[in-house]
Amino acid sequence: MPKNLSADALVAAFAERVARRDDPPPPDPARFEAPQVLGRLVQALRPLTGMRTERGRATLARMCYAFVAAPEHSGPALAEAAGVGEIAACRARGHLRRVGLLENRYGGGHRRYRLTRFGEDWLLAVVQGTKIPGPGVG
Repeated sequence: MPKNLSADALVAAFAERVARRDDPPPPDPARFEAPQVLGRLVQALRPLTGMRTERGRATLARMCYAFVAAPEHSGPALAEAAGVGEIAACRARGHLRRVGLLENRYGGGHRRYRLTRFGEDWLLAVVQGTKIPGPGVG
């Protein structure tokens, strides 16, 4: 028993601690900042893609994050928005298509990329930090 607390104060402090144990922690005010969202994306992409290298997942994460700002991109615009080179972007688009996050369509003579319905649901969950849907959901 701490020497500076009376028995009553010690019991009151313990009762308060027990009463608060199931309260959720206060929300992190920076949880929607780019570094935190990108970190969640890197972690969420590992089981989805099976990619073990963090560098590769970081590229995929930046590609996914580019869709937060715009619903559709051309190949070069997506690479630029993600801050990656054309070759890395091409490989990343292939990975994202294989796991069902990305689809392409032709419009205006160019191939355009956008998230699938599952990709939108998945990305929203990761960005918000909520439960991530499994493949085939949505």
